[in-house]
Amino acid sequence: MLMSYNLRLYAYIDRDDDGQPDDFKPESEINPLISIVNQSQPDILVIQEMGGSSALDDLQERLKKAGINYPHIDYLKNRGTFANLAILSKYPISSTHPVTNLSYTVKGKQYPVLRGFQQVVIEVKPQHFLTVINVHLKSKIYHPAGQTEMRRNESRLLATHVRRLLKSDPQNQIIVCGDFNDSVHSSSMREMLEDNQSGLDDLSLRDSLGQIWTHFYRYGETYSRIDYLLTSDSLRKHWVKEKSGIILSPLTQAASDHRPIYATFNLRN
Repeated sequence: MLMSYNLRLYAYIDRDDDGQPDDFKPESEINPLISIVNQSQPDILVIQEMGGSSALDDLQERLKKAGINYPHIDYLKNRGTFANLAILSKYPISSTHPVTNLSYTVKGKQYPVLRGFQQVVIEVKPQHFLTVINVHLKSKIYHPAGQTEMRRNESRLLATHVRRLLKSDPQNQIIVCGDFNDSVHSSSMREMLEDNQSGLDDLSLRDSLGQIWTHFYRYGETYSRIDYLLTSDSLRKHWVKEKSGIILSPLTQAASDHRPIYATFNLRN
């Protein structure tokens, strides 16, 4: 089982407005987060909004004490913020292929894909490999280039990258997951899903009540689906739908503004 989870600032930041980024994620948020992951026991944990390497060490140690050990870890530090990417796995990570050199042009100015795309190949059983791509697209915070257009371009580059992977190997079992910061009908998600442009399918996950939201925006008092699990056809046929979904638990509200999403695949055949 693979879980994707935006942890909401698992990092040192300025939480008390004293001008110093020296306040770690509170225990009142960490403890329910650890409980959620421990109760779910994912084999692969894909994380957004991870702080520095010391924060990742802290998370790994807490999970180990709670009873879930991830001996294989990959970490991708982005170009300028604390919102880094991490993948923790019970299975060996056979290779890493970080995608950090992509850029696009808006209004005549070039911009990098700020957080990059974290890509690893995991050997889930002998000689059976799964490609996992961890994504955290541009936030909805104002930018003079237009945050919507920036996100659309990041998504377009991601779709092109995945198409190339599938062209080189149509049987590549790929899962692209994370925080896309946009709704399914947005221009950025159309770049991924319309006319199957990326070669990926949206698993369209739900919780046990049938609800689809993955993010609660407290200031605007809105619920939305902005976290996704997208799979290649060769992986989707192994999908166990009844063992996949969105975590429904009172703990999620305390842990993060996102709910974790998860999917199970039967790769024995």
